[in-house]
Amino acid sequence: MKKTIKKSYLFIVMLTFMIVLFSSLIASIFIFPKQALALSNPSSAIQVANGAELYDYKTKSFNSFAIADLNKKLFDEKDPINYIKSSLDSHTNSYVVPASKINAGVGNVNDGLVLTLGGYEWIVTSLTLTDSSVSSKEDIVMTLYLSDASSINTEFNNASGTTKGDNAYSSSILRNKLLTKSNFTQFASGQFAGKYLVQPKNIRYQQIQSFKRFSSGYNNLPNEALYDLTTGWNPNVTYKPADTFLDPNGEIVRYDSWGEDYIWIPSTSETICMYGGVQISNTSIWQLSPNQQKASRNAWSRSGCFVYSSIMTFNTSDKTEIIHASINENYYIRPAIHLNLSEVIASLINEIDNPQDLSSTYNTNAQSISDIVKVNSNTSWYNKNLYETDNEYIKITYPNNTTTFTNAGEYWIKVEIKESWTNKIIALVEQDAAIYNWTEAEKQQVIDFRKPKFLGTANTSDTEHPET
Repeated sequence: MKKTIKKSYLFIVMLTFMIVLFSSLIASIFIFPKQALALSNPSSAIQVANGAELYDYKTKSFNSFAIADLNKKLFDEKDPINYIKSSLDSHTNSYVVPASKINAGVGNVNDGLVLTLGGYEWIVTSLTLTDSSVSSKEDIVMTLYLSDASSINTEFNNASGTTKGDNAYSSSILRNKLLTKSNFTQFASGQFAGKYLVQPKNIRYQQIQSFKRFSSGYNNLPNEALYDLTTGWNPNVTYKPADTFLDPNGEIVRYDSWGEDYIWIPSTSETICMYGGVQISNTSIWQLSPNQQKASRNAWSRSGCFVYSSIMTFNTSDKTEIIHASINENYYIRPAIHLNLSEVIASLINEIDNPQDLSSTYNTNAQSISDIVKVNSNTSWYNKNLYETDNEYIKITYPNNTTTFTNAGEYWIKVEIKESWTNKIIALVEQDAAIYNWTEAEKQQVIDFRKPKFLGTANTSDTEHPET
């Protein structure tokens, strides 16, 4: 970039690009699962990377081809954040891209998109963003629903059903088994869950959802919302977030404790397709198709009955409908997880964000770029390890071959991706392609996904300082 002297201020105008997402250069190694639980009709759903496992728990790395393929199928060159923000769930004022829209996008409205993670097959139910008021940022979240009910059979609770809390999900046997059975331990806790899964407390629609979305004449259902719903309850069954109950281990838990879980049971408002024989899937949060909701076994819902503490709701295997059952009956576990796509993609790609213009008051002393950064607030893009040291990733060209500025003026700095960085990433992809027999098209897809690149749109209008 070029710098032009002005009279009273020192301006650093950064018109090219800066590293903001800088990830490890370790190759993505993966293995295919030995076993995957099948969708009711897996051959008819669109599969990510032909059913390849997304994550290798031994090497703690993602399958870069699978993530590139997933990214293409979900967004196809669209800006993910803007795409998600174009779809609003009006009942919860949340940004949600439902299954109906995802299914249409991949060209399969009935069976949608499925992927393999942790040896299980999951339905892609929706896309949303983390609630920035809780998590301090907007991460891209893909919600996954087990494609079929698991083999874990359980009662919801073994209580009498006559006491408040008997149908509270947080203190239920159902939740306890989900979090402690070995089937799902990799999703319940540990390094993978802590880094790549999002807890429901960070998802806006799970904070405030209500069954009243389907009709003003309906009531709130227990366990649907984490926050305090001050209206809409039937007088017979009401809950507050701070209500406490004993769980199966004798521990005191809050009504909203499930908001801390990394794996959980979905609610009626999220999954419902039919109620009372009426098709209402187009107004549910996830808008699953009947094929996506149905399973080979009856599976519990998180939602309780709005009138009785002795009754819960469950998804039937034959009617794709939500109906009521006693909390003492035995049905199966069919959980869901929120996968943090922002974290997943950041672990693989090498992108450079647009830097911001910087300014500093002329004080007769020589000022370096690090000095100027310190007096500016718009510096989240600035990485001192890249801009203040010689490295293999970027090349910085300063005006007049000097890294300090002593006179008032406007200066331009050029930032370039080094060819050595690009070649290193391509070499890693080539290694994976040889090991896993990717086709040339698949290899190129991964190269395009992972190679270092500038974010945003290049400014080509300024012919004196062109960007590429």
